[in-house]
Amino acid sequence: MYTKIKELHLEITNQCNSRCPQCSRTFGTTLEEQPWLTKNPNELSADEIRKIVFDPALQHIESCYINGNYGDIVMHNDPMSVIEVLAERKLHSIRIHTNGGAQSTTFWKELAKYSPKLMVYFAIDGLEDTHHLYRRNTRYDVVMKNARAFIDAGGKAVWQFIKFEHNKHQLEEAKNRSQEYGFRWFEHTMPYNKKELSFGISVKDKNFEHSYWLGNKGNEKDIDNPQTLQDQYNGTKPIVKRMHEVTPVQFINLVNDSPIKCRPKDDQVLYIGSTKRVWPCCFLGGRWSRTNDMDIEQSSLNNYFKEYVEKFGEHFNSIEHYSISDILNNLNNFKKIEQDWNTPSACGVCTTICSSSSYWKTKEKKKEYVNESK
Repeated sequence: MYTKIKELHLEITNQCNSRCPQCSRTFGTTLEEQPWLTKNPNELSADEIRKIVFDPALQHIESCYINGNYGDIVMHNDPMSVIEVLAERKLHSIRIHTNGGAQSTTFWKELAKYSPKLMVYFAIDGLEDTHHLYRRNTRYDVVMKNARAFIDAGGKAVWQFIKFEHNKHQLEEAKNRSQEYGFRWFEHTMPYNKKELSFGISVKDKNFEHSYWLGNKGNEKDIDNPQTLQDQYNGTKPIVKRMHEVTPVQFINLVNDSPIKCRPKDDQVLYIGSTKRVWPCCFLGGRWSRTNDMDIEQSSLNNYFKEYVEKFGEHFNSIEHYSISDILNNLNNFKKIEQDWNTPSACGVCTTICSSSSYWKTKEKKKEYVNESK
């Protein structure tokens, strides 16, 4: 799979200040995070990242981006030390994706000194009256204060806007503000599954009671029973997934007729998560991290890498036990994954995430330069 790794994708922490309803770290659409995340806080230290980026196997990397499955850089214990290490590596570019809702303006001003090589992507999904409906536990005024402190100190920033039913009317105003405040460009996308733009999702309060609808108003039958949610959260009842399900029959059909388009292979990207494990992509890393309800992807993934576990132990891809060079050498640069595509032995995550017939649809993204000359 790998010939010359050019880009590094890092999740430096699995902690986050926000509770976005569609995020993997959020328990359903409640205000609680997944219980296993609360019990297992993880992060990559600056020293660990130094060992990673200066490993001979990564001598050709040109860029790095920080964007987690579960965490946000603003919740790392010492995020500035991480950026300092990446700056030492003299990469061509560093990208940070964040909700921007934490840390002081002093932090954001100091971070700006790493621009122009550093670009920060701020997730701002609306204006004063709508942003918090999706980016829960963050405030528009705080995020904007931090973003403007970064920009005014010379930092390069991007405004990323997810377009929902409740904020789509504010798209032009948001774009105008992005230009006024000095963002380099404005990006707007659909939600992860395009159908959810108008699909009614019941968002819960801290008591697991229905609070409001994300998207169009749904039916009362779509509102989960609060006691059931509480039991599932406590682990006394199994979790039954309703969205993005893949039945065994559908899964086999995907395997038999699903050309894989793999970004890690095409762009030579390597992912390392806060659990300190090396993977080709965040989708594999994210599913291996979960320890709650098992779906067809997870169970197939656990079985898929069983031979690595048997040969090199349960820590077969852990940077706490092996160097990056040793991991890639032991696993033959993850060639097994590519060799098994379009066979009955295919990796279930590759098939369901990155196949042409995947139930995950490609995100529609539109980039508009608003201050290109800055």
